[in-house]
Amino acid sequence: MKGIHKKVRCRKAVTYFCALLVLLLAVTVRLPAAFLNGVADKYKSDYRDDRGQTYFTEVDSYYHVRLTENFLKNGIVGDEISEDGKLWDTRSYAPEGRSAEYQPGIVWLTVFIWRIVNLLFGVSLHTVEFYLSVMMSAITGLAVFILVRSISNDFGGVVAGVLTSCATTFVERTLPGRYDTDMFVILMDVLLIFTFTEMLKSCSVRGYLLRGASFVLTVIAYSMFWSRYSLLLAGLTAVGGFIYLIISLLVLAFGGNKGKTEFTVKKTQLFSLCTVLLLTVAALLLIKGPSYFGKLFESLYSGFSGGQDAGLDVYVSVVELETPPWVPDRFAHWFLSYVPGKGFTVLNGVGGLAIVLLCVGGLTFLFCRSCRPKEMPCRWDLMYVCILGVWLMGCLLATRRGVRFIEHLCVPVGILAGIFVGWLVPGAKHESNDQGNKKTNGFLDLLLTIMICGAAVSVPVYGSFRISSSVCPSITDASEKAMAWIRENANDPDAIVASWWDMGYYYESASGHPTFWDGGSQTEMRALLLSKILTSHNPELSQKTLKMM
Repeated sequence: MKGIHKKVRCRKAVTYFCALLVLLLAVTVRLPAAFLNGVADKYKSDYRDDRGQTYFTEVDSYYHVRLTENFLKNGIVGDEISEDGKLWDTRSYAPEGRSAEYQPGIVWLTVFIWRIVNLLFGVSLHTVEFYLSVMMSAITGLAVFILVRSISNDFGGVVAGVLTSCATTFVERTLPGRYDTDMFVILMDVLLIFTFTEMLKSCSVRGYLLRGASFVLTVIAYSMFWSRYSLLLAGLTAVGGFIYLIISLLVLAFGGNKGKTEFTVKKTQLFSLCTVLLLTVAALLLIKGPSYFGKLFESLYSGFSGGQDAGLDVYVSVVELETPPWVPDRFAHWFLSYVPGKGFTVLNGVGGLAIVLLCVGGLTFLFCRSCRPKEMPCRWDLMYVCILGVWLMGCLLATRRGVRFIEHLCVPVGILAGIFVGWLVPGAKHESNDQGNKKTNGFLDLLLTIMICGAAVSVPVYGSFRISSSVCPSITDASEKAMAWIRENANDPDAIVASWWDMGYYYESASGHPTFWDGGSQTEMRALLLSKILTSHNPELSQKTLKMM
């Protein structure tokens, strides 16, 4: 009995160590950005304000900073409420302003964490906003570890957790100082898959209802943290579930297995799944309103029909919305996750060719196991094949709409690669070996396991570390001094700052005055006119046009 208890304690220790390793790697690869490793020592002070706080890496962050300040000051994310009851932003699109209806999840969570942390430590709101993306990335890695460990083992969970949380496309958008909604998307993707698969694995009506409710809540939470495209990702999960249940019913109906009980269970699951999805749609209609679906269909139609006129749409200049190539132009770069000076390709973004091969191996492994007789370890493999396979295809297609969707593709790729490594490493075989009297070369197996897992994650981790070591904030002391001058000298309360695009977010927050145009929309006439004003070689014409506007 003592030997058995010792084995259990040892396995728990391994699990805790693996989970801690995922958390540490997710944080470590991002820290160079916080220390301004991409800036020469003599210039680092230019990227910190008078309080010693580093400016944000991305200017989009200042929009969320202002929403958070509004919430703390007024209890709403907008500056005021319009006559028709909508949240209104008076600092953007001056003089009329624009709607401040926005995903409030990032504001709510930031304020909640800040108040909890301040019960123990005196931490500024800026510090919480600056490092929140790092915290969410670490939690994302832990969530992937838990999911894949339930399918594979600790070693597969480590590889999957690191590949996902340290994917270069995800790291680039979740560095310290990037206070944006992108920090939530991969975590919510993983929660969608986890809650949905746990719902299908439930063997009781009570369990199905409870886990189904967790899936509905996840979809609602996703809509609060990110754009309406989150509904499409929930749809991918549901499509994979439908395919799994239909295939299972066909196999039971026409195969050699005549078990009526299991056939009835699958039919009940199919009916329950339809019910859960209807409840999800009803909940979103109640909380978000019909316009939520209307805007989604409008965006899809615009995307597939070619979008807006490029002459009025500065989306064409946004790197994250450009269509990425499938592979790099040099074969040597196929095995890298990051090529300095080059934009992301789909292959680089998911970790390189080796990771793709591991992903294919994981999908093949699950499919082969699902074809075996009904054994307990293989019972749910077909479900994961269908759901993760649909995610792979759906996210591959989504990358045609922009580089930003590669990070979503990293979720099924990382999970499947981790599953394959978990089966491949020799240490996993002894993890489930209960024959205590059987002699095995434990040290050699452990060494090989570490080498295989290390090799699997080394390329993405190194690429992410290089990205983190090369970035610098988008704001300097020069911008801060310019905004201080405006605060002191622009005595007219109706004075408006005219600037290019996303910089307006910072100017609205730092100058105390509204801007004529910011990154809230890129499809209006003012975007085209202001670009002409700022790039014209005729200052007199620019001045007259600006006054007219």
